[in-house]
Order: sequence, then C-alpha cells, then structure tokens
Amino acid sequence: MRSLGIFAAPFKPQACALAARLVQLAEAQNLRVCVEGACAASIQRADLAGDDEAVARCEVVVVLSGDGGVLSAARASAPYGTPILAVDLGRLGFLSTVRPDDLEMAFGQLLRDEFVVEERMMLEAQVLREGAPVVSAKITAGLDAPTGERIIGLNDAVVAKSALARILQLSIFIEGELVAEVRADGLVVSTPTGSTAYALSAGGPITTPDTPIFLICPICAHSLTQRPLVVGSHEEQRQSSDAQHGQNAVSRQAPNRRSKAKPLAL
Repeated sequence: MRSLGIFAAPFKPQACALAARLVQLAEAQNLRVCVEGACAASIQRADLAGDDEAVARCEVVVVLSGDGGVLSAARASAPYGTPILAVDLGRLGFLSTVRPDDLEMAFGQLLRDEFVVEERMMLEAQVLREGAPVVSAKITAGLDAPTGERIIGLNDAVVAKSALARILQLSIFIEGELVAEVRADGLVVSTPTGSTAYALSAGGPITTPDTPIFLICPICAHSLTQRPLVVGSHEEQRQSSDAQHGQNAVSRQAPNRRSKAKPLAL
C-alpha cells in the first residue's frame, strides 16, 4: 500500500481525533495521505486536503463516520474500485466492522495484507420525465451530477411522493414487462446491503450481502395483498408513476462496481 485516503465526519470530535492519529500512523510508514477537505481543516492539515475524487483514487479509503458516511464514500470510491475500511462512529454500524479502539490494529493488518476484500453489489438509477433523463439536486441527495447522469448507490433508490396527502399510482416493469401496479406512498428498490435499511422499514426481507438480487418494496401500500418483490440483479427495472407526476425511474445493477471492502480481524 502506497497511499491512504480518509473520509471523516468533521462535526464528530472523535472522528477528528482518529483522523489525526491515522495520519500519524500513515506518515510514519511513508504513505501518501489524502484527507477530505473539511476533515483536513479540522485537524489543521490543509497540506493533505483533497476533494472526494482525490481521496477515492487512493489505494485504500478509511471512513471515520456512521453508515451514512460509508454510503457517501462508496458512491465516491465505486468508479475507481477502491476498497473501503469503515470505522464505526455511528449508532447502527451495519456497514462497519472496526471499532474505534481497534483502528491501530486494523491499520497494521492493512500494512501486512491481512484482510479480505468483500464485494458488495450496487445499483444505478436514472430518472426520466416524458422520456428524457433528468437529474436535480433533490434527486441526487445533494450530489453534483450533470443532467441525465446515472446515479449509483450502495443501499437503495427510492421513488417518493412530493405532497404529503397524495398517494402514488405506480407501475412496476421488469425487463419491459408489467409485473405489478400498486397505490402507495412510494417505492424502495434495494440492494442486498440495503435490505437492513429503508427496505426493512417497508416490510422487506433481510438478505445476505452476496445474494444477487434486488428488493422492490412498496412504501405503505394501500392494499391487503401487495408484498415486496425479489428480482434478479441482472434484470432492468422501471417504475412509472401516475400521469400527474409524469416521471419514471429506471434502476439496474451497476456494472463492475466494487463498493465496500473491509479488513477482517484475524
């Protein structure tokens, strides 16, 4: 390993302290270190600051945050196939295997190549309105993306309503074939990793991370019989909302994306 990238939650004091210690450990091994800008400012190491792309291009990325930070790091790192070591500083820790007290031990394992890379499936989503692709800041959760770009995610893609008192009429297509129509508050299309997130709250099953499937889970369906669907990860899905909204969402497995990898304690 010759370079190390660090994503951290700068508003968490423990994250900044761990980031500063990790920088010390890495520099003692003559590694090139790149730290996300806000975190670099917090630990007074502006000389190591880089944007998300620069951090993601390192050989290994360490995330000092909760699950939300891991999801953001996965989106940034996936195009480069960079493995991620997630240190749990959140409340749930579904996506992390390293506790803060074990950071130095895990760093030593990285140096000695004593780790296993665990592949996680991601998904791509695109929003179409009247047949044309559209992207907005709201759709991309604040991420900068040019119009029409496909959005990638580790957990899920969600079709949600814009008005509190309305209900959506949704049509679900698999490989171009209509398989279900449902009236609901929205729809969650989840990866196996995301089965413990929003999809779980929508009544979906928990699946093992290596299962090659997608979950399609209606949110608060107005039906006695509508249940979550399980489809193969190779199948393209299209969710079409009612005419008043006039937009479709298309999702499929992200090709050749390596999303989250974590050293395991041996």
